[in-house]
Amino acid sequence: MDRQSKRNTGRRWRISVLLVTAVIQIGIMVLAYQVSKRYIAHYVLICEFISFCTTLYILREDTNPSYKLPWVALTAFLPIVSGFIYILFGKAHLSRKEGRRYRALLFDYNEAMNLCDDASGRLEAANTNAHMVSDYIHKASGSPVFRNTLVKYYASGEAMLPDMLEALNSAEESVYIEYFIIKEGLMWDRIHEILRRKAEMGLDVRVMYDDIGSLHLSKSFSVQLKKENIRVSAFNPFRHAIVTRLNNRDHRKYMIIDGKTAFTGGVNIGDEYINLQSRFGYWKDSGLRLTGEAVWAVNEQFLFLWDANTGDKSIKREFHPHMERSEGFVQPFFDSPMDQERVGERVYSTIIRRANRYCYISTPYLVIEEEIINALAIAAKSGVDVRLLTPGIPDKKLTNMLTRSYYDQLLRAGVRIFEYNDSFVHAKNCISDDHMAMVGTINLDYRSFRHHFENAVWLVDSGVEADIKADFVKAFDNSTEFTPDTLSSHSIIYRLILTLLRVLAPMF
Repeated sequence: MDRQSKRNTGRRWRISVLLVTAVIQIGIMVLAYQVSKRYIAHYVLICEFISFCTTLYILREDTNPSYKLPWVALTAFLPIVSGFIYILFGKAHLSRKEGRRYRALLFDYNEAMNLCDDASGRLEAANTNAHMVSDYIHKASGSPVFRNTLVKYYASGEAMLPDMLEALNSAEESVYIEYFIIKEGLMWDRIHEILRRKAEMGLDVRVMYDDIGSLHLSKSFSVQLKKENIRVSAFNPFRHAIVTRLNNRDHRKYMIIDGKTAFTGGVNIGDEYINLQSRFGYWKDSGLRLTGEAVWAVNEQFLFLWDANTGDKSIKREFHPHMERSEGFVQPFFDSPMDQERVGERVYSTIIRRANRYCYISTPYLVIEEEIINALAIAAKSGVDVRLLTPGIPDKKLTNMLTRSYYDQLLRAGVRIFEYNDSFVHAKNCISDDHMAMVGTINLDYRSFRHHFENAVWLVDSGVEADIKADFVKAFDNSTEFTPDTLSSHSIIYRLILTLLRVLAPMF
């Protein structure tokens, strides 16, 4: 059997197991319902009691009321299973054992970050506005701001790959890779060949991927890596049964070489990300290369989640980072669903609110709460040039309709919205006033803000802000601007569907 056949067989096997498991569990629910119909009076009382308890459970959660409302409404339609669905899809969940391990590792991470040279004072002297954003990131995520770090911006995955391969070939001590999606194909084959050689040379090579994001991987994928002395871990693995952490995925994207060079951004490992494969037109993505002091923090962020996922605590390095001469400020940080601090959402909101002249944001999905909506609207009404870049060709039609359900309110506030022609926008970028920017994995949607492990790099005068802005301007020139007239040209039924989807947004 050739390699492609093995891939297809593995993919079909995993999807089949998932579908069979789902059908069995739905069948159990239907059977329980059929049995309960014989006792309709008791059934009604049980439904009312469960609905009441579920509503109380949801309302007591420390979260935004707009997020709770659709889940509470669900109890009226599915009283028996609404609580189960909420626990499964509506919140993050840790067992007591996992919670203790996670908190201990987070304490270790924060302690390690306290060893860093504090660049916060210099940032405050250089830019008070930026310092306030940086100070929030540090307090909320434990990740400090750094200097002495060179940054390179990539406007596409195919522009990024050659530098990734060159850095991998130069590795002398360690290679750490963490991606939401790893797909077997040409991009992975080129990376894998280098990893195999480096592992043979005795380097510490580790690969972590999200088990659901990489559901299509063949059964032999991890087995082969282990044979090659590559340490491999599937994050939050699918156990052929519905579990409460199924909703919490590792959406982070890291490639770290020797603790000196790191790549991150929106680009996963797969041929569509470098436009060798066309699924939704041109794949517009972005990424960063960091070289220098800030890479040490990225290295620790990888080890933190590796340790949390494997239970095999790694030895943390002392703070002896690789230094590069640079005057800008770089702050890599990560966001976790295991606390109530939605760092990614609040960083976006803070950058928008502190913009004076312009704020540009690109995102594949726009499914947001009032905090971001109000920030965008207030900025636009205050005279700030606020622009959003979204896909012209969506990867998920239903989610794209949900994205468009927000357009009317934002357009009326003065926000300008551009859909990239013949392209799927996967880049998650933000820039304001030529000084502050952010590039990472965080989409403007509920899943990124509430359910996923995410990462990003916040930048101040790092030398790439002009490149990021130029990339936005080029994209706007190749986009179609969405206007109120565009939306009103759609049928009433289409607009009614958008309204319904908007109500159900927290469930997507």
